[in-house]
Amino acid sequence: MTDTNNRISASGVDSVASPAQGTQVDRRQGAGDFEKLLRQQYAQQQVRKAQQQPFAAPPVEAQPVSFSKHALQRLDKRQIALAPEQNQRLENAVQAAANKGARQSLVFMDGIAFVVNVSDRTVVTALDVGSSSGTGGGEANTVFTNIDSAVVA
Repeated sequence: MTDTNNRISASGVDSVASPAQGTQVDRRQGAGDFEKLLRQQYAQQQVRKAQQQPFAAPPVEAQPVSFSKHALQRLDKRQIALAPEQNQRLENAVQAAANKGARQSLVFMDGIAFVVNVSDRTVVTALDVGSSSGTGGGEANTVFTNIDSAVVA
């Protein structure tokens, strides 16, 4: 039985023809070279895969939170005024939600609930939910829908 035209082709390796009939070949000779080539090719393949895969999104840089017209009307109607320190805490809460990949978040802060579009960094609505005991004139039995996260600030 003769092997004819057995060829191996890989980058960095020349084509190799099978030995002539009757020639004895040490099959172990060159095994180290093949293993070395295989490891190099595998490492290069892993690098290419890593370069093609998207990395996790870097944390979103903090930007000021804006208020929609509706949210401003709700704040005014409910006589809710935010101090600069509260604005900063709200921005920090929105940033924390953004870093976790949230899209629409409910932020609780000082008895006020804010529904925030995280990607736009816009407060959609706000309401006074009163104290944790349910007193304080807050709105009762409020259900929040279409949110994917909640932050207590």
